[in-house]
Amino acid sequence: MRTITIALFSFFALSLLSCGEEATSTEQADTTTRTDNDAPAAESTAKKQPANTQEGQLQSVALHLLGGFLVTEYELQGDLAKLTYATSLEETNAKGNTSLSPDKYWETAKRLDKYFPLAAYSIMDELSFVNHLEATIPYDGKTYLLDIKRADFEEYVGHSFAKLKENPHELFHYIHVRSAEGRQKFADRFVKIQ
Repeated sequence: MRTITIALFSFFALSLLSCGEEATSTEQADTTTRTDNDAPAAESTAKKQPANTQEGQLQSVALHLLGGFLVTEYELQGDLAKLTYATSLEETNAKGNTSLSPDKYWETAKRLDKYFPLAAYSIMDELSFVNHLEATIPYDGKTYLLDIKRADFEEYVGHSFAKLKENPHELFHYIHVRSAEGRQKFADRFVKIQ
């Protein structure tokens, strides 16, 4: 009787321990899931890069930007990062990303004008090896090209990235992202429409 009790106790103890391991694995998996509330949960299926490479780091940061799920190409040429976005619903569907067309996504809540300052800030803040960013976004029959260098960004906002890290909301977001006038001025300076 005592042997059966010990065996049952051991069985339950091992079961509880293995449940904890499964929960831990699930929690770890959940931390890698996209949390961008502005976009569908699907991620871009552009060729995945290993996370430990600079290209992989660029891809990871770009996927978490507004519209990151629409990125079709990531390219790093020295200190120049290039992002290319989907042009059509067919292109996004072919990649398995979403049923939402790029035009519908960008026009919702005026995301495109918020994208420009956020992309420049996020990529250059998180990736010190990127000193120049080009992002090509087709929208509403036009092509928008964000073309910005780190030095020009810092000069425009009046602060270095090191200073911006101290209080990014006060020094950057409220002025250049939340303010419609700030977003327009940023776009006027760094975005070309073709």
